[in-house]
Amino acid sequence: MKRMILVFGIMAGMMGKSFGEGSNTWSILWGVSIQISIPNIIVSAINIHQINQTDRYGKVVPVLGIITGGFQILVGSSLLYSYPSPGYFNIAVGSTSLISSIWNLAKKKPQDSRTSWNIYSFPTHDKSMGMGLSYTLRF
Repeated sequence: MKRMILVFGIMAGMMGKSFGEGSNTWSILWGVSIQISIPNIIVSAINIHQINQTDRYGKVVPVLGIITGGFQILVGSSLLYSYPSPGYFNIAVGSTSLISSIWNLAKKKPQDSRTSWNIYSFPTHDKSMGMGLSYTLRF
């Protein structure tokens, strides 16, 4: 995972140098923006996956998403007036990470139930259908 992020960061830096507007600052800003965005996109994907899961994962990923999303929004806000394109990009990705993290923390998780009820049908000896009720308790 760390190698993948490093490779994406190097590719983003190289892409910024080849597609820049003649100034090195533009390519560096896009490279840094993409390097900051990759962990936030990963955290957002994990948060979206965890939203409807039970509470077995803990709160580390949502808290990390709030911190990194807030940081990326601050970076985007500071770039907004001098370089609008990377600024808007950073604000959008940071907001996505921040919103999904807050949603993951705020949503009440379903409890991992130890008991279950089930209604089932079965054929009887005279070829009619019978109804059954089962109660299961897991240890």
